Amino acid sequence: MQTARSAEVLGRMRAWRDQYAPGVTTSAITFAAFASALRELGLNPDLSGGTFLADARRYVDPGVSIDSNFCMGPYLSPPSLTDPLAIHTTLKAELATGRILTMMLLREGKIAVAGAPGLPDPYPAEVAIEPRPRLTFSNQGRHDVLADLPWAVEAAGRVNQSVPTLNGPEGITLTTSEMGGVLHLEATFHASTYDPAVVARALQLVCTDPAALIMATR
Repeated sequence: MQTARSAEVLGRMRAWRDQYAPGVTTSAITFAAFASALRELGLNPDLSGGTFLADARRYVDPGVSIDSNFCMGPYLSPPSLTDPLAIHTTLKAELATGRILTMMLLREGKIAVAGAPGLPDPYPAEVAIEPRPRLTFSNQGRHDVLADLPWAVEAAGRVNQSVPTLNGPEGITLTTSEMGGVLHLEATFHASTYDPAVVARALQLVCTDPAALIMATR
C-alpha cells in the first residue's frame, strides 16, 4: 500500500471544476487524475472500464442500521476513464438505478445455494505479458466525524488510512476520503506486480496538480 495526502489540492480541484466541468464531484476528478497519472508513468492501465465500489446504505430507509459491510462494486465502462465528466455521468446513472441491491441479492442467493466460495487458486509464478493495471475506485466521503479525536497534529499532518480488500495480481485499488479539508489517497496493490515507488509517484502527481494530468489527455 502507498498513501498520500494534500491540504491544498481540493481547492485546486474545485477551481478547475468550476471552469471546465461544473457539477462534477471531486472524487470523479481524483479517479480520472489517477488513471491519467498511471498512464503518464508508463503503467498502461486498462482504461476500458473499472470497478466502482459504492455503499448500498444509500438505498435503505433512514432509520435502518446496518453495521456490517454493505458495499458492492459494479464494473462500469465510462466513455473515458481519464475524463471526470464521463466518470461522474456514468456513476450517477448507475447509482440512480439501485442495481447494486440486485447484485447483492443475487450474490447472497448464489452463496445460499452453492455455499461460500473456497480459497482462490494460487497466484501464477510467471506472467507471460506485461501487466496492465485493472482499476478499482472507492470514495469513502468525508470523515469529519473523526475531528473531535485527540489528534496530536493539525489536519494537514493527520493520516487517515484504511485497508481495503486486496485486488487481483494486476489490480490497483484507489481509495479516497476527506478529513478536515485534506484529501487522503490510498493505493492498494501487489508489490510483486508494480513498483511501489511508481505507484507512490502517481499518488503524488494527483495531490500536486490533478488538472494538469487531466488536461494533458484532452
